[in-house]
This record gives sequence, structure tokens and C-alpha cells, in this order.
Amino acid sequence: MALDLKKISKAIAGGIAATAAGSGTAFVVIPTGVGVPSWAYAAVPLVNFIIGFAVVYWAPANKPANP
Repeated sequence: MALDLKKISKAIAGGIAATAAGSGTAFVVIPTGVGVPSWAYAAVPLVNFIIGFAVVYWAPANKPANP
């Protein structure tokens, strides 16, 4: 069974948008002087991507309006 990217392209776009919008989250949320491992700065955009992907992927599909 091959993965069809056309079926999840909207979710991928949502994940990328969430990553782009929240890329500075780690620098805003983590206060100065707090010791944080370097991998945490990489984990924050990844978590943003997963949240954005999941929200768009499981959102109900748009349906045409009834006139």
C-alpha cells in the first residue's frame, strides 16, 4: 500500500503553516537564563508541525452549501 500524498497534502500544508507561524515559540516561551537542552529548540517546531498536521488532517471536510 503506497502513501498517496494528494490525500494528505492539505494536512502537510497545515503542519508547515503551523511550524512557520510558531517557529519562534521556543525563544518566546523559554525565559532567559533557564537551562534548556539544545534538542528542545528543535522539538518545539516539530511539536508545532504535529499539532498543525493533526488539526487539519482530522478537521471535517468542507461540504457544499445547500441553496
